[in-house]
Amino acid sequence: MFDISNPQKREQFLVILAGIALCILAVGVVPTQFGEINKLKTDRTKLINDINEHKRHAKNEEEIKSRLTAIEMQALATAGTSAGGESVDGYRTWLRELFDSAGLRNYNAPQPVSSGGGKGATYTKHTFVINNGEGSLSQIAEFLRQFCRAEYLHTIQSVRPLPTANRPGVFTVSFRIEALSLPQIKLVHMPSNDGLTTDDERQKLAAIRDRAILSEYTPPPPVVASSPPAVFDLDARYCVLSAIVETDGKPQCWIYHRTQGINYFLFEEGSFTLRGVRCVIKKIDIDAQQIHVDIQIPGESSEGLVSVAVGKNFDDIEKVE
Repeated sequence: MFDISNPQKREQFLVILAGIALCILAVGVVPTQFGEINKLKTDRTKLINDINEHKRHAKNEEEIKSRLTAIEMQALATAGTSAGGESVDGYRTWLRELFDSAGLRNYNAPQPVSSGGGKGATYTKHTFVINNGEGSLSQIAEFLRQFCRAEYLHTIQSVRPLPTANRPGVFTVSFRIEALSLPQIKLVHMPSNDGLTTDDERQKLAAIRDRAILSEYTPPPPVVASSPPAVFDLDARYCVLSAIVETDGKPQCWIYHRTQGINYFLFEEGSFTLRGVRCVIKKIDIDAQQIHVDIQIPGESSEGLVSVAVGKNFDDIEKVE
C-alpha cells in the first residue's frame, strides 16, 4: 500500500505525477506549437511567392501597355469613322507619293481591300495591290527604303520585279502591301516622303544599283592554263627527283626513272632523256632542295626553265620566273 504519510513515498509520488504531466504536455501541447510554427512558415513562403507573382504581372502589364501604345501609334484608324476613312485614303495617297518620289512610273492607283473588320473586331486589314510599276533597280530599292522607314503597322507581303525585254535596266514591278487599323485609333499622322538622309544609305543604294542583279548572265572568260611541254605526258609522273647531295664539293641531283628502272646521278649541265626529250640540269640548289631544268623538245623553241623540288616528279613542275 502506498503510505502518503511517509515522506519518502510522498516525494516519489509527486515525482511520478510530475513526469506524467510532462508527458501529457509533450504529447499534446508541443506538437501543436511546432505545427503552428510550420504553418506560419508555409504561409509566409506563400505570401512571398504571391508578392513576387504580382510584381511579375505588374511588370508584364507595363510592358504590354508600352507595346500596345507603340502599336496604336503605328496603326491606321478604323474604317467607317470619319477620321478612319480619311486615314485609309491618306495612306493610299502616301503610297502614291512614295512611288512618285522613288521615280517609279506607270503604276495603277492602289485600291484597298479591307477584311477582318466588323463589330467587336480587334483590327481591320487593308490590302493594297500595285501592278505594272516601272523603274530601275535603284528606284525600287529607294521605294523599299522609304517604305521601311515609315513607322506604320504595315508590311510588304510580296514584291515581284521582272526585267523588260527591250529596255535594259528597266524593271516591271508589282507589290502586295498590307496595313492594319485599330478601332480605338481616331487620328493618324502621315509621315513625310523625305529623300536620302545619310551617306550610308547612299552607299547601300549605290551597291544595289551597281550589282546588276536579274541582268543577263555573262560567264567569266575561261582561264587559259599554260600547257606543259609534250614530254610531261606519261613518263613524267614516274620520273622523280629523289635527292640532292654534294659530291666532290659540287652539288649533284639523283633522279629515278621508275618505268625504266634507271637512276641518274647528274651534276649541273648534265642531261638525261625522257621519252625522247633531252632534259638539261641547269642549276642545282642545295639550300632550296630543288633543280632548274631546261626541257629541249625537238623542233620547238625552249619555253624556259622549270623547277622540280626534291620528292616531286616531273609532272609537278613550276615555271622559273
